Amino acid sequence: MSVTSSERRNLSDETAASSVQVSPSRFIYPHDPHTKTLNDIDPWSSWRPDPGSPPIAAHIYTLPLDNSHKLVSRWPVLAPEIIAFMDQSHVAFVGLELWRRSQDRNISLSEGVTVLITVESLSDLNDDLLHRAGKFIHDKCDGAFVEFSQGSLYRYWDFQTKVDGPLNHPYQRIPKLGSSIGVHNIDWATGSIGGFLELTMPTGSTKFCALTNHHVLKPPIGTTGGLIPLEDRTELGPTTSGGISICHPSLGDHMKSLAIDQYWIGVYNDQINFNQEKIEMLGEDAHPRYQMGIDKFTQRRSVHQKRIEGAAAVDRDIGTIFATSGYKVSQSHGCILDWGLILLESDRLGSNVIKLPDEPELPIGPIFESPRTGLPVVKWGRSTWMTNGTINPPESYVRFSGTDYELSSTEMVVVSTDKSPFSSGGDSGAWIFEASSLELIGMMWGGLNCRDGTFVTPIQVILDDIAGSLGCKVRLLGSSTIVAG
Repeated sequence: MSVTSSERRNLSDETAASSVQVSPSRFIYPHDPHTKTLNDIDPWSSWRPDPGSPPIAAHIYTLPLDNSHKLVSRWPVLAPEIIAFMDQSHVAFVGLELWRRSQDRNISLSEGVTVLITVESLSDLNDDLLHRAGKFIHDKCDGAFVEFSQGSLYRYWDFQTKVDGPLNHPYQRIPKLGSSIGVHNIDWATGSIGGFLELTMPTGSTKFCALTNHHVLKPPIGTTGGLIPLEDRTELGPTTSGGISICHPSLGDHMKSLAIDQYWIGVYNDQINFNQEKIEMLGEDAHPRYQMGIDKFTQRRSVHQKRIEGAAAVDRDIGTIFATSGYKVSQSHGCILDWGLILLESDRLGSNVIKLPDEPELPIGPIFESPRTGLPVVKWGRSTWMTNGTINPPESYVRFSGTDYELSSTEMVVVSTDKSPFSSGGDSGAWIFEASSLELIGMMWGGLNCRDGTFVTPIQVILDDIAGSLGCKVRLLGSSTIVAG
């Protein structure tokens, strides 16, 4: 979030200009409550800005509303009224949401209530329009803050791989929930396996598949807004796409991991050469520590050499694209459908279990029938691995603009209850579970880049669409219960 500017907009009615503070990427009515800097939050912090530079604004947290808040039950009526006003006023929004927003995570459940409107360009909205819209929404929503924030809708595939260290080699032959995947020859897009399904096709044949997002298997390239792949410009519904190989881990993760191994081999080679030179120079007078150093760094180098050898020998192709949804909105639930199926090789089939370090395997539960708002949830993804969150009671209203398709949807949103974000690039396709029972709730697909929060499609909606699109019966792998079809 950018630093709050002291610049004020000139206002024409009863709200004084001094009550509204604006940053290049944020406008809040009736005033901006987020004025604390990093030093205000932690005056003893060792970090200090350069002398003469402006202070850095403290982070603004996005927090869920309490289910009992009076605006929650009214939101399904208020949101369409707000949308109608913005449409009449020609405000092209990306997201309309209801949150608590604060620079303090520990505010009370009634504080910081904010209607958050995400727009792609705040500069396109003039002062008078922002003020009129802010006042209208503020009055409608019982005095809540109204924040117009500049941002965009994006999907959580990963263009910049975030492997912090070498992957464990030899690579896992059998992928797991949350494993890294990507299209065979693409090194810039990475996603996650959500879990595994068993499909009984109309012919009676059985297909064993991994479920992820459509945009992971057919990543967008060079499109306005980064939403629709060039090859799918006419694709609004499900397609079958046999023959395109999917790898685990993704090519980007594979190459980054190898580069890290090669870097450390170079570091240890330098250390070995340094100690060898000391021994050669000093001869019999050389201290034993130089030989000990050679042995130590040779051993460490061998670990990375074995990783590289293992990576070169492994077959990373785990299957091929079987079918994808395209980009569409569920007719029954109004949410985005963005699913993709990988037809797995018979010896590359994983299982629907969670494995934590030093813990026994935990099988996932059945489908959670009615995900309720405020529910504590957990997810396993490729980038952020295990994170905890909660479902925000008010649904978010989302518009896909700037593409060939103008889609509007209502979305379930999960926000982190940890100190770190709930998800990040590369987590696309990860499954979301009820925190205690591990009952399956949904699959994540994206978010808005101006705030924390992850869009999640209910899993039952996805499975019903798979069954309807392919004419098949669907089971969670390892279960005899037909969950769709």
